Amino acid sequence: MEGEEPGNFNGVLKIENGFQRKNHGMLETQVTGFSKAQMSSLTALCNAFFPSLPLQASGLLLDGSNFSKDAEEFYRASLPDGWGTSEVAETMKNVLKPEALKILKTILWLLSTSLGTFLLAGRQSLATNFPFVQKFGDLPGEKREKVLLDWSVSSLSLFRTIFKAFKGSLTWNHFSRVDERGHNPFWKAIQYCGPDPAAISAQISPKPLQSSVIDVSALYGEELTSALESHGCKLSKASHVASLANVHCSSTDHAIECDVVIVGSGSGGGVAAAVLAEAGFKVVILEKGGYLARHDLDLLEGNSVRDMYEEQGLLRTEDQNMAIFAGSTVGGGSAVNWSAAFRTPDHVLREWEETFRLGLFGSFRYHEAMDRVCTRLGVQEGFEKESFQNAVLRKGCEALGYHVGNIPRNATADHYCGWCNFGCRRGIKQATSETWLVDAANADAVILSRCSAHRVLHAPNGDRLHPDRKARKAIGVVAKIGDTDRQLFIRARATIAASGALRTPPLLRTSGLKNPHIGKNLHLHPVQIVWGYFPPGVGPDGSCYEGGIMTAFSNEGAAWKTSAYGALLQTPILHPATFATIMPWRSGSHFKATMLKFSRTCSLIVLLRDKGGGTVAAKPDGSLAVRYEIRTDDQARASDAVAKGLRVLAAAGAVEIGTHHQDVESFKVEYGSSSRHFDEYVDNVAKKGGAPLYCAHQMGSCRMGVSEEEGGVDEFCESWEVEGLYVGDGSVLPTTLGVNPMITIQSVAFCVAHNVVDYLNKVSSA
Repeated sequence: MEGEEPGNFNGVLKIENGFQRKNHGMLETQVTGFSKAQMSSLTALCNAFFPSLPLQASGLLLDGSNFSKDAEEFYRASLPDGWGTSEVAETMKNVLKPEALKILKTILWLLSTSLGTFLLAGRQSLATNFPFVQKFGDLPGEKREKVLLDWSVSSLSLFRTIFKAFKGSLTWNHFSRVDERGHNPFWKAIQYCGPDPAAISAQISPKPLQSSVIDVSALYGEELTSALESHGCKLSKASHVASLANVHCSSTDHAIECDVVIVGSGSGGGVAAAVLAEAGFKVVILEKGGYLARHDLDLLEGNSVRDMYEEQGLLRTEDQNMAIFAGSTVGGGSAVNWSAAFRTPDHVLREWEETFRLGLFGSFRYHEAMDRVCTRLGVQEGFEKESFQNAVLRKGCEALGYHVGNIPRNATADHYCGWCNFGCRRGIKQATSETWLVDAANADAVILSRCSAHRVLHAPNGDRLHPDRKARKAIGVVAKIGDTDRQLFIRARATIAASGALRTPPLLRTSGLKNPHIGKNLHLHPVQIVWGYFPPGVGPDGSCYEGGIMTAFSNEGAAWKTSAYGALLQTPILHPATFATIMPWRSGSHFKATMLKFSRTCSLIVLLRDKGGGTVAAKPDGSLAVRYEIRTDDQARASDAVAKGLRVLAAAGAVEIGTHHQDVESFKVEYGSSSRHFDEYVDNVAKKGGAPLYCAHQMGSCRMGVSEEEGGVDEFCESWEVEGLYVGDGSVLPTTLGVNPMITIQSVAFCVAHNVVDYLNKVSSA
């Protein structure tokens, strides 16, 4: 889909022609993974997507009023000027799954032939001269562009997917690549400063978790054993733990013992770790991602998305219609989220208490948990200066008489930073890696990074406390160490799965749990985006990537006082490569003009509280299979909010507004913002629906219930099937929230952790 972010580089970097390029030791062999014919077709595609154009095509005025040398060079540039096509090929090889890469390479081969081009391009490949059919590379530029446009709006999903894959690989590559100084040659033309200058130049304090995180992938044999032991882990024999659960182990495996093992270090796992460690229990936290402390954060878009996001930021639903973003690093989603810290809305609490009969959500205990969480995170609503995008949202809402309010944030009022989706280099945003995990570490907990839980271990429950207790009892976790075949067995008295609504269900399924709700009822807060362009001097000051990411919101379309199922208006953060991949492409000239407007394009997100749900499961290779289709009634509510978002942008002074529909043109507001044409445009966009979807919140895939027929875990978030196995993350939420879920997830995890404390004390006294 248009929202995909396809492509980042891994491995050792070397400098060639002033750009960072991946060095596999045999770059020529890497590139020749594509045949000469395929590379020729790829070069032609690159030239079609990003052609060298005369300055006249830009529409820039040569009297100097909006002309710059940088803009001229940007227009004249073509991607494959000796430094681009091979990188695009590398990107495709590195990020595409083998079956997808095979298809695209076949497409490239077909485009290198006349017959293949005719099959893929139809009449655009025809010529008046012999042999009357041209291969793609021989087509005139305007015909190449027409082929791409035909693919982009084709009724066949294959052609749309081909367009998105090539467009995404190219644009991500083009705007995320940097030279040895960490700069990209086109950032200046689009007025992007690169990594936050203030954060990069600031004096960074030491790693808050430095002494408590073990990167197990970097240690072997006695070195790993020694590190585990020095962090207070009791060593055990892998063969003994494996035999208890009747699983296989090898001579290279390791084993430790603790009171509680927690899978995941995000909003759920981090809170649970602090509560349990401070209660006196030995806690081991497993995190499949790496630990990037403050001074490790370079705030570069390509590196950050690759290193901190699930599946390198490339995860999408199986039908390719929604891009999904989730954290995969120490701190989880809290390390890369946008700071919004809403308490669970009252109407949601009532629904969970009354409809789902879950007493927790009407209790003093839960409200106290929210208070504790908000206090620990320093949640407050103030800001000293509002960013360009948030000021636009506020101004437009006020002009229309719409609701607008301040977003509570887990950051201070002076935190004016638009890079927190790449981690907070100054540590002002209070992620779990700055708060709860620090508390846990101070209480002797240990965090094992690059350690991916493979299955929960459980054995027959021979010492049941009561006759009606469960037949199985959790005895720990077996995890994979890094990308190797080595395993680490962790024997524990209690186990908490807190790897998020995408990863927890596959873990439970792999562990043999059968409850039908596990992996179902997945809610994703589907997001659609609208945008407005504000030339310099029009509307609020600033650039789209600067300042607090979220400080303003509108619940005008959220229906909080009626059905409570609607959509919020908020602001996102889009850096150049992300912006380039999701904005519509209609021609090379159109795309370059779009990118020149980047810094003054305000985007608003329509965040839907979805009633419909999807599923999540693991594929044989361990990657995720997410299936989700937005319901008709959900789409209708989202479309209503999309219309409101467009009106807000126009009311704030945008001269041009649009959506991410590939086949819906933008609207020049200056030609009639209050005219019949404007109203018709907004209404037509709302009626069309089906815009590209994005997701940053995942919930409900192992929801709480008062019976096995209603939920994947019980009201205490303990498994129905395995004693001592708890779930403490967003997957237990009964429904979607309609607001950013961080505070709700942490509050639930706080309660779950106390349930585990009660369980351990009960077991100890039995």
